[in-house]
Amino acid sequence: GSGGMPVSLADAVKTRARELGFIACGITHAGPSKHADFLDRWLAKGYAGTMRYLHRQAARRKNPQSIAPEARSVVVVLDNYYYPEEGEPRVPRVAKYARGKDYHQVTQRRLGELAAFLRGNGAELTRTFADAGPVPERELAERAGLGWIGKNTMLIRPGLGSWCVIGSVLTDLPLPLDPPFATDHCGS
Repeated sequence: GSGGMPVSLADAVKTRARELGFIACGITHAGPSKHADFLDRWLAKGYAGTMRYLHRQAARRKNPQSIAPEARSVVVVLDNYYYPEEGEPRVPRVAKYARGKDYHQVTQRRLGELAAFLRGNGAELTRTFADAGPVPERELAERAGLGWIGKNTMLIRPGLGSWCVIGSVLTDLPLPLDPPFATDHCGS
């Protein structure tokens, strides 16, 4: 901050996220999903097929708070997995997110460091999820102001597209919330 003003904890968290290499960071609440009814209808129609875990995780997907009732806020980060092509493309082509180190592990490790930073600032609860837990990550990211959910159902961030992995940390720290991303840029 300038002029010796104390930096807010939310700003400090976002600065730490940038230092860890995350390309964006926002904060939202751990409350219910606005898509909960849709998920219920979707599951009721049998669309989950053999993915039984979607039924098992439904309550948590609909309401992150049910994972950890003491959660006061969710720190949501975006991790870039777009790396420029190196030389000739290999055959067969491998999806970008599947190249290199397992991006879940890479993101999860750095989320762990962000969680440690939160604990260092008084958090008792820090549950991390990297694109793998029963949390509605895309909606959390939209709610935290990081982008909007496009027609491809992916989170789209201005200037970046959907080349990102979403990570989140549920915490009991009552951090100030960011305004949600308000506009859908995909048109009708």
